[in-house]
Amino acid sequence: MSRTKIVLITLALSIPSARADTIIIGHRGMGKNHSEIPENTVPSLVDAYKEGADAVEFDVQLTSDSEVVLLHDPLLDRTTGGNGCVAELPLHEVRKLRVRNGARKFPPGVGIPTLAEVLSAIQAFDHPDKPFFANIHIKVFDGFKGYWAGWTNRCPKTVHRRLTDSVYRIVRSMGLQRRVLFTSFDPRIPRTWNWPDGLISDQPELLSRH
Repeated sequence: MSRTKIVLITLALSIPSARADTIIIGHRGMGKNHSEIPENTVPSLVDAYKEGADAVEFDVQLTSDSEVVLLHDPLLDRTTGGNGCVAELPLHEVRKLRVRNGARKFPPGVGIPTLAEVLSAIQAFDHPDKPFFANIHIKVFDGFKGYWAGWTNRCPKTVHRRLTDSVYRIVRSMGLQRRVLFTSFDPRIPRTWNWPDGLISDQPELLSRH
């Protein structure tokens, strides 16, 4: 079993659920290729909780002005009406983009959200008997471990320390350290921070929630 798989399994097992033998995590919310709701959007994540998910997973990247937004690919082409690299656009330009659903249609009023907007929206589902949890997947595109970078996707390489610092600053400012799990396919990420608040150990395979 790879280190990445160990990380993901340990995270999933640490989430409390009303179903002792099953954990349901909304992958990119309710939205993916089959869905009428675009992936990695506020409606997608909110609907996942409404449908009974124990947690949601979503992907984060940086805009050119270092704002944290939700997007899976380094390129905008698959999931939006735009093209090119999200890392080359400032937030005010990213907000103008329409987002595609699984049928390649553009539901009205749905765009690329910021991390802060998403966390604010899903906080409403926090309950003493069933706390909300968000699995923030940190996307790094710099050629390490085979991730696309440079000549393969025409996009700037991710500065992974800048991304992780920005993500944690937002989570901490909202007081959600105990409601968030961090994952990445990049084994450098768990060692990027000092990981305060006991959220993570210095070994990727020992990820746990306290």
